[in-house]
Amino acid sequence: MWYRDGIFRPDNSPKALQFETIVNSFKIAEVTKDPTKGTRILLRSNVTEINALVIALENATLSVRLIMDEKAIKWLIDNVH
Repeated sequence: MWYRDGIFRPDNSPKALQFETIVNSFKIAEVTKDPTKGTRILLRSNVTEINALVIALENATLSVRLIMDEKAIKWLIDNVH
């Protein structure tokens, strides 16, 4: 698994603002201990898709855990919303 942090720049759409509101409430320690307290996202480019778990959004920095293992992806899809 990989962890990535990056600056989150919402596009001010209703969905982006809703996402920002939800993930702003996440606590890194809680989501790290219990991933079901985070939320699942799918990162897409022209050539690939990567499943990820949002851990937190703090000071405009979005922290995610990239999920690569097929069993872990299935668990993520089945248990995290």
